[in-house]
Amino acid sequence: MTLEGKVALVTGAATGIGAAIAKELAAARTHVIGADIAWKEDASSPGIDQVHCDVADPSSVQACVSRIEIRDGGVDILVNNAALAAEISPRPFEQITPEDWTRVLTVNTLSQFLCSKAVIPHMRKKKWGRIVNLTSGTVFVGTPYMLHYVASKGAIVAMTRSLAAEVGRDGITVNAIAPGLTVTEGI
Repeated sequence: MTLEGKVALVTGAATGIGAAIAKELAAARTHVIGADIAWKEDASSPGIDQVHCDVADPSSVQACVSRIEIRDGGVDILVNNAALAAEISPRPFEQITPEDWTRVLTVNTLSQFLCSKAVIPHMRKKKWGRIVNLTSGTVFVGTPYMLHYVASKGAIVAMTRSLAAEVGRDGITVNAIAPGLTVTEGI
């Protein structure tokens, strides 16, 4: 299967795993839009359109996807990569505040829900789409001192299974990738 000519939206594409995924998709001649809140003014990513998008904000996500629909016809491939990870300091669960919990779950799970919800109408119309959700190997080992992070990534596994069952009949595949510790700029 060729990805040439497909439109891919990669969240969290400014650094790390998201940047690597965006570069590989661009190399496969996919039109890549990298959505992130952390783009640097002087950053250049050949073949990747850089857009500022807060994936945890419903209006920002909808505005981003609407612009893509107008300019590029819609999103064919969504890579839900954006997440809080390197910013999280490991600590006992008793020290995790409700605000910490909410922030991690909002960025790591609500963002994937919002982005999927925004792109699925276009995919349904085309009877084709691909959604790839990044989760983590921590879900399967129960990494201590990262309860909110591990819980958010476990939720992504459950969300992926449920969404795949719901939209599969529409020609949309939904899968999750669970990398282990990956050395990136933030680690």
